[in-house]
Amino acid sequence: APPTGLRPTVTPAATGNHPQAPLAPARAARDAGQSHPAAAHYAAALRHDPVARDAYLGAALVEAERGYPRAALIRLDAAAARWTGQTEYWMALGYVRRLAGDPHGATRAYRHVLRLDPSRVDARREMIPALQQAGRPRAALRYAREWGLALPDAQRTALQQDIIAGQIRRGGRGDPAATQRALQALGAPNPG
Repeated sequence: APPTGLRPTVTPAATGNHPQAPLAPARAARDAGQSHPAAAHYAAALRHDPVARDAYLGAALVEAERGYPRAALIRLDAAAARWTGQTEYWMALGYVRRLAGDPHGATRAYRHVLRLDPSRVDARREMIPALQQAGRPRAALRYAREWGLALPDAQRTALQQDIIAGQIRRGGRGDPAATQRALQALGAPNPG
C-alpha cells in the first residue's frame, strides 16, 4: 500500500520543465489510477524527448506505484543527481523510498527538500509519517510541534501508541517524564 500522505504530482510547473512531449494523456491516466496506460504514455514521451524532466519523474512514480519501487529509485537517484536543485525529484524520492520500505532514506530526501526550500509544507508533512515509520515517534512529534502542523486524529493516536510501545520495549526504563510530556502534547489523557 502506498504510504499515507501526499501523492506527488507531475506538472511542468512543478519541475520547471516545458517539454515538447505531450504529457497530458500520461498525467490523466496516472491521476485516474490507470498505471499501465500512464506508463505507456510516459514511455512514449521519453522516446520523444529522453531528458524531459516531468516525463522522467512521472515514469518513475508510475513504476513505483505499479510495484517496482527499486526500478523507480534507480531512475530517481539518477534524476536527483542530474537535476540537483529540483525539489520535486527529492519529494518523489522520499515518497518512493517510503514505498520501498526505506523510511530513513525518505527522511533524508525530505530534509534535502527543506534545505533547498524551507517553505515546503508538503515536505514537512511527509517528514512526520516517515519519521514514525523509521521508529522515531518522538522526533515526529517534535517536528510537528515545531512546524505548527495539526495532526489528524489517526496519526496522533498512532504516535501515542508508538511512544507508549517504545517505553514498554525499554521495560519502563528511559525517561517516563519525557514520555508523559510527549503524550500530553498529543492530547492523551494522563494514565496515572
